[in-house]
Amino acid sequence: VDGIYKQATSWTASVGLSGLRSGPKNFLLGQTQLITNYGLRPVFRQYFHLMTSKSAWKDMWKESRAINALQSSERAIETAIQKTGITGKIQKGLTTGMRVTEQVNRGVSVATGVQVAEDALKILSGKGKVGFFKKMNKNEARRLLADVFELSDDTTGLAKAIETGQFSNSQRSKIRFMSHATTQGLPDPVYMPRFMSNKYIKPLTLFYRIAYRVTENVYNNAYKPMQRGNVAPMARYLSATLASGFAIEQMYIKMFNVDTKTYESAGERLWRLFVKGEGLGFFSGLGETDRNFRQATTPAILQFGEKLIGGLTMIHNGVWNAETSGEEEILIEEGV
Repeated sequence: VDGIYKQATSWTASVGLSGLRSGPKNFLLGQTQLITNYGLRPVFRQYFHLMTSKSAWKDMWKESRAINALQSSERAIETAIQKTGITGKIQKGLTTGMRVTEQVNRGVSVATGVQVAEDALKILSGKGKVGFFKKMNKNEARRLLADVFELSDDTTGLAKAIETGQFSNSQRSKIRFMSHATTQGLPDPVYMPRFMSNKYIKPLTLFYRIAYRVTENVYNNAYKPMQRGNVAPMARYLSATLASGFAIEQMYIKMFNVDTKTYESAGERLWRLFVKGEGLGFFSGLGETDRNFRQATTPAILQFGEKLIGGLTMIHNGVWNAETSGEEEILIEEGV
């Protein structure tokens, strides 16, 4: 049973992450979390720096490797797919695009987080020239260091860093780690509910583990600040989610030739974009109004098996019974 379970999980993961849409979608969702935590300007300036500086990419990879951020992206994928043999090579090849996207997302997260943390420290200490966050006030600077990067006076000596204007090596390591772990997710058992680590339940949480961590980030770094009167992170999250949802939707339309007339109203369209951008995080499946409740709540490995059997059955019977909006009309026009 364990062997069948592992095979089902690995092939569901590799096929699910192998599509042309997987890489771009993951990239957009990663940018949403970056913008939520740090703002649009720092993220854009980081990409501009990467495009204009010869040493920027080298420095970014160096910072990322220092805390195993790139290895974390490898582990996030390889915990689900086979690692050895022909099967492992095939599955690793299928997930190449996703692997590259994961590394870029985490690398940019680390580089941006380090710059943002340094700017916040300069604002609090009054020492040094601020780069990305020139208009940041001291309350926001302290929130970023204490809440986003989890540097506290008690456990990490933040007060001393503010006094000297410099982070210690341990503080810098934690900043690097939190930069990618919060924005890109880290499905380590330490950060997961205990039941998700059960060997029989864990495969059923495929694709939900990262979603759980990202949802946690939105709660801690967008919802909680809003409760205290700081609405900027939540406003950034909603705006970035809708923008990502629009980009993902347009990608789907171009790839699958879906008819945009299926959108009935502005309200429905906004909701669809919000859900497409995974605005509900861990619960995004429940927000997809074009899917029934069973589809939204069925674990990925079971859906994969059901679709595989259904597809083979249709091929055997010579019948196509498409549920995707617009697909049936396309097939009729093509004479299928």
